Amino acid sequence: MTFRAEEQAWHNAEKLGGDQSKYFSIGGSAGGGLAIGLALKIIDAGARSHISGVVAMAPVTAHYKHVPAEYKTSFKAWEENKVDVPVIDRAVMETFYGK
Repeated sequence: MTFRAEEQAWHNAEKLGGDQSKYFSIGGSAGGGLAIGLALKIIDAGARSHISGVVAMAPVTAHYKHVPAEYKTSFKAWEENKVDVPVIDRAVMETFYGK
């Protein structure tokens, strides 16, 4: 997965008034997943100590069909939000995952 804008910001942090040694990301929903993904890229690059923080608000982090067995009993949202919820019910998520 490539995060071009974020990578450009990272590589040009000093020019932009930033500091690569103080990475902090925040995002909601898909942006939360991106915040986590970018932090993982930094960790994989061996720069874990550069991460100051990550705030991921309501990220989609696991496909319901691929939840590890040891977490299946804790993964309740799929059933609890099946119907009668304000916006994102199971049918919407199935559409989301299907794309």
